[in-house]
Amino acid sequence: MNHNHQPPKQATRKKRKSDNNKPEVETSPSTNVNLKCSEQQMAGSRTGRKKPHKLAGFLGMPLDILLKLARTSKELRRLLLNKSSVSIWKASFSDISDLPECPADMSEPAWANLLFSPYCQFCATHTKNVEWLLRLTLNKKWDELQTLGHINGKLDMFESFITARRERRKLWYLPSQYDKAMNEYKAIEGEEERIRYLQSRQKTTAAIFRHARLCKNWDDSQKKGRELELEVLRRKRLNAIVKRLEDLGLGEDIVKLRLSESLKKLTVANRAQRLTDKIWHDIKDEVLGFVEKKKKIRLEKEREALRLKRQTMAVEAFRSHRKANAAENGLMPELPDFFHFEPVKDLIEEDDDVEVSLASFESTISQLPALTIGWREQIEHETLEIIKKVRDNSTNKEVMAYNPDAEHCYFEVPDRIRFPNMHLSEDQLKDKLRLASTVFICKKCKPEPDNYSWYPDDWSSPSPMSEPLFYPQALGHTCLRLQSSRYDWEKHDDILDMDRKDMQRRKRWTCDLLEVDTYKSSKAELVVRFCGLDPAVATTEDMDRLELRLACRLCPYDLKTGDLQRSKEVENCLQAGYALPLLEWRAAVRHMADMGHGQADFIKFKREELSDEILQAEDNHRR
Repeated sequence: MNHNHQPPKQATRKKRKSDNNKPEVETSPSTNVNLKCSEQQMAGSRTGRKKPHKLAGFLGMPLDILLKLARTSKELRRLLLNKSSVSIWKASFSDISDLPECPADMSEPAWANLLFSPYCQFCATHTKNVEWLLRLTLNKKWDELQTLGHINGKLDMFESFITARRERRKLWYLPSQYDKAMNEYKAIEGEEERIRYLQSRQKTTAAIFRHARLCKNWDDSQKKGRELELEVLRRKRLNAIVKRLEDLGLGEDIVKLRLSESLKKLTVANRAQRLTDKIWHDIKDEVLGFVEKKKKIRLEKEREALRLKRQTMAVEAFRSHRKANAAENGLMPELPDFFHFEPVKDLIEEDDDVEVSLASFESTISQLPALTIGWREQIEHETLEIIKKVRDNSTNKEVMAYNPDAEHCYFEVPDRIRFPNMHLSEDQLKDKLRLASTVFICKKCKPEPDNYSWYPDDWSSPSPMSEPLFYPQALGHTCLRLQSSRYDWEKHDDILDMDRKDMQRRKRWTCDLLEVDTYKSSKAELVVRFCGLDPAVATTEDMDRLELRLACRLCPYDLKTGDLQRSKEVENCLQAGYALPLLEWRAAVRHMADMGHGQADFIKFKREELSDEILQAEDNHRR
């Protein structure tokens, strides 16, 4: 045998220019694993000879790192997905506490991918939703694209045939799994064999359900553990920020503002990240702005609390004065107006370091009579402005006017005619304000039909109109000094709010809701003239001194049926079986406006002419 015989040379590949072209693998610094293969291994792989790999460096490596390495290069993918690498995956699984075992029908890499890959297995979008029953990482939006099917019907039988997710009265399943199971079922011949196949499927499905429950519990515990870790990091970051603020001299604000808790609302502060000097430099201005904003809110709350305390003392002094002067007549200011009196307002708005006591407000009570007189003059002046702007729409006295811009003439009703009260003096406006024929209405309130005692309770009752108001009682109308707190009940004001059932809140007096009703004023003129007085000069006091009661002849109604009767059909309105509404003169004005009477046709009665039963009924109605 010739020992000097040389074996034929094998074909060699072109050498690489440098080692920089070799695939590099990023590894975690904590693993400190040398992944370089020896020259002998590389040569063996080039010649096609199988040689054992050195896998010791991968032992104990975290699973998420193994998954990343398996996607780094084809060499590492073949290495880590080889059956000989099962021990590496099992060793990594053993380092995870309470992790359920790898299912028998899944490989270890596939099991690791299900556990730690955050990407949908269909659309590759980032998601954390794992369907343990289907053993898929699945984007929830993918359901709408019909990746999963749904059926109705015999859910229990279907659920035992394949694994499916129950949702209300539907089962969501994987169509490919269903098709595979159905093909296997149809391929079996014989009823007994099919029954055994179904029984086998039921056992397999039950095992998958038990395993999925274990996986779900493990996943929940992992999420809770991770959340606790993140919470610890956030707390350390918040404590570090608080320490930095203390170094800046904000220790008092930290205590008063409870910054340790309120900083959680600030995104840059409540992060699971260690606070470094660079990070603090970047977020310092935002944190200080947040602290300043909180400080401003705290000072406003403290100021509001002090203001409320002083208002409470002002209320006590005000009510003591009202109680001592209970017999005083006339319109009196409510608490909101009292708070806006200049001496009272100055005490309430004093600086925080100024001591304000009950005695301070008692000294201002002596000025209250003069302040009340000035307040009444002010609201009377505002009411005169309403009368001044009364518009007369009934007149049609047009005069010729000239427009210099358009250079043409036209006809119009001048303001001196359209607004007849504009030229009146203040004294003349006051005289007109006190007339019984000047009728105000409230634009907000509207009485219910059952408030009209002279109407029968049947379908023929006319729709009620707003209650007519006369001076000076109109100035004390409820809507002018109270407002609804129904939509602001969360901000309850113990001082200004009325009883909780009423849902009413006191407000400063305003005449914004008052207006003169020319229609009712015309009816009032008819009533005043019927009572024998001149509507141009008769005041409400003059009408009250007459003490007349008026029975409307135009509105008799049958006591038995309650039906209104036309006056022409009733020869004697006061005959037996018929009754007339008996009205005080203000009620007569409202009656004429509601019924639309064009003339005043009443029977006049003096108060002393009425029976005791009628007078008692009238008093009861007023109460």
